[in-house]
Amino acid sequence: MSPLTLQQKDGTKTNLLDFCKSIIIPCWLNPLLLNGHLQTTWTVVKSTDPPVYYKRKVFEAECPAYSGTFAVDFVVPPHTDTNPTLPPRTINFTDEELGNIGSDDGKPMLVTLHGLTGGSQEAYLRHLLHALYIEGWEACVVNARGCALSKITSGKLFNARATWDLRQLVKWLRKTFPNRPLFAIGYSLGGCILVNYLGEEGDRCLLDAAVVCSNPWNLDVGSMALQRSWLGLNAYSKSMASDLKGLFERHFEQLSKNPRLDVDKVRAIETLHLVTPSWLSAFLYSRYTLRTIHMGGHLGWFERPFSGGNGRWFAKTVRLARSLQELLMSRTRLLDSSKQWRVRLTSPTAKRNVASGWKEQKMSFVEMLHLIQ
Repeated sequence: MSPLTLQQKDGTKTNLLDFCKSIIIPCWLNPLLLNGHLQTTWTVVKSTDPPVYYKRKVFEAECPAYSGTFAVDFVVPPHTDTNPTLPPRTINFTDEELGNIGSDDGKPMLVTLHGLTGGSQEAYLRHLLHALYIEGWEACVVNARGCALSKITSGKLFNARATWDLRQLVKWLRKTFPNRPLFAIGYSLGGCILVNYLGEEGDRCLLDAAVVCSNPWNLDVGSMALQRSWLGLNAYSKSMASDLKGLFERHFEQLSKNPRLDVDKVRAIETLHLVTPSWLSAFLYSRYTLRTIHMGGHLGWFERPFSGGNGRWFAKTVRLARSLQELLMSRTRLLDSSKQWRVRLTSPTAKRNVASGWKEQKMSFVEMLHLIQ
């Protein structure tokens, strides 16, 4: 299967693979963080992160099967208002602001999905959102139910296949901002949700392009890999379990109403075991490109000093985003289709994990190899 063919503004022909190769900036990682474990640890230690300001809108789920509410934080200009019930630099939209929130402008807009138990306050989100805001983009963060100090109002929470809130938001954005190119980026578990959304929507997808970072392609395989090492089991797995238990305790009053929930067993959990694989529709293979680096940790990619990008390589993807925007605004088309093309970039932590994930799912990874830089 050949990579997606594109026609550029000047009329020359290229393909998705060559296009991405030409605009992705090289990654020069910090030599002092000499392995993935140090890179991952530094995401917790590093504290000098750019401030991003938000206003929150709470959505009521439209589909009865996924009842409840979810909070979306929109990036806004700096403000001095505070709300002690919300994360730092975050306040709610006023009723008047929500009534006038729609716009016919053509600004590019990014939808962001965070990792397990994270939220709009996460540093790795703010590095990219800050850079894009300076470039004139609009952006928002979909907070998983109960995360970022949002409330849980039903028994329906989130998992790697929880695409329902993202789907509702994208439809709302397309209706509310009809002229904006819509992009999305997902990190870790948010990447899993985004990939599943893309696969489920197929040609009906309302996004123009998407990027996923550090997402496990097969959670079963990733979980077994964590259990095979002391560090994976006693550091990473325990840390994720602790974060989830903290979320449980924060929402104990609501969650304990579930008669099927054994509170004592939940509190006794020490490690996390991941299930539910991500999947991609076969017909989308030619519309993906895969960028891998030999290390970088989980949501790390800290570069050497003075390399730009606020110290994180993936923050430099603002260059890729601008290039995609220019192609979309110039009405670039598929040479073999009248439909506007969509690009989806994937950036997992390690190539071997991706390969093993596809093998375990009995999907053809060979068809993807020619897309890897």
